[in-house]
Amino acid sequence: MADDDDFSQVGPRKLSFKYTRRELFSKLWQSVLISRGESEGKGAFTLADLGEWSDSELAGLVPVVVEGCQITVQDGMVVAQSSSTAAPIPLFPQDSTAVTAFNFFNGYNSIQEASTELAAALGWDFEQAFAVTRGLFLFLIEVRVCQPKY
Repeated sequence: MADDDDFSQVGPRKLSFKYTRRELFSKLWQSVLISRGESEGKGAFTLADLGEWSDSELAGLVPVVVEGCQITVQDGMVVAQSSSTAAPIPLFPQDSTAVTAFNFFNGYNSIQEASTELAAALGWDFEQAFAVTRGLFLFLIEVRVCQPKY
């Protein structure tokens, strides 16, 4: 979980993930498919790489909630529950601006479009809105709630 200020401070870095044994085998298979795609001349990247992408590269990605992940509110917190987690994952307070930013992750808006809408909704400049939107997206990828739309 992070506050809004934390999301705007997310800087370039390789994203890290924790895996169960079953998820590790799935991850290994994904690496095989990525390697196969690269050898066939298709563009490929891992989710961990996204943390090191430039703002201009991230701007065109379209965030979507991972299939099967349920987003709810419990005790004033927005939480995520997926089939691979035993307990809900606390994401951010229900009354935070992160909720507004998250609502623009609708499977249609790119990071740039979501940032533009967030800036308009909150009266922020684009840079501040983009920093929060980018940080929120990378955080939600790391906790396996969001992914880029393929």
